[in-house]
Amino acid sequence: MTIEPDPARELKLAAVPQAIRRGGFVPEALAIRARGRYESEDGQPRFRIRGWKAALPVDRSGLPPEGEVTLRARVEVADAGVRLRPVD
Repeated sequence: MTIEPDPARELKLAAVPQAIRRGGFVPEALAIRARGRYESEDGQPRFRIRGWKAALPVDRSGLPPEGEVTLRARVEVADAGVRLRPVD
């Protein structure tokens, strides 16, 4: 399934698996492809999707690219929140 959210609204990624379950299906892996920028908060890497107020924690080693990039990542949803794990 592909979801293309309204670019003017911030999609709650943690709600996607819940919505799939409510529809009677079993969610598999959740992945995103999004434009945005890497940034750091308290020394931790984060990714801010273009137009979003909040930046999401992202697993990243090494220096991130500067400027706007396209990130492809698996989305992990847990009690602690959402975390992005980039894929090649």
